[in-house]
Amino acid sequence: MPGDTGMKLDLSEFTQKLNAFARVSHDEAGRFAEHVSLAIFSQAQKRAPKKTNFLAQDSAIPPRPVDGTNGLGWEFGFGAHYAAAVHERSELRHENGQSHYMLAAINEDGPGIIERAVPLMAQRLAGRAGS
Repeated sequence: MPGDTGMKLDLSEFTQKLNAFARVSHDEAGRFAEHVSLAIFSQAQKRAPKKTNFLAQDSAIPPRPVDGTNGLGWEFGFGAHYAAAVHERSELRHENGQSHYMLAAINEDGPGIIERAVPLMAQRLAGRAGS
C-alpha cells in the first residue's frame, strides 16, 4: 500500500530464513508463511469488534498467496464491506474489541509470532538439510 500505514513489522530475519527454507523445500516454506499469516490473522479476529460477531467470524478472507511471491507471501483480511471503516474509525468505542484491530495484531502480536516461528523454521531447515 502506498504511504505510511503504521504497520512496522520487521520481517527481515523471517524472510531470510524463509528464503533459505524455500531453497530446501519450497512447499514447506509456503506452509510456514501461511502459518504465520494465520496466527497474525487469528489475533486480529480476537481484537475485532464483536457487536454482531459477523466481522470477527463470518467474514474472514482465508489467507491466499500473493501474486509473484511463489507462495511465500500471503495476504489475508476481513471480507465484510465495512471492515476497513471499522478498523480506521478510532473515535468509535467498542464494548468488545477495538479499532485498528489488524494493525494491533501486526504490531503487538506479530513480532512474537515471528520470533517463535524463526527457530522452528531453522530447526526444520537443519533437519531437512541433513536428510
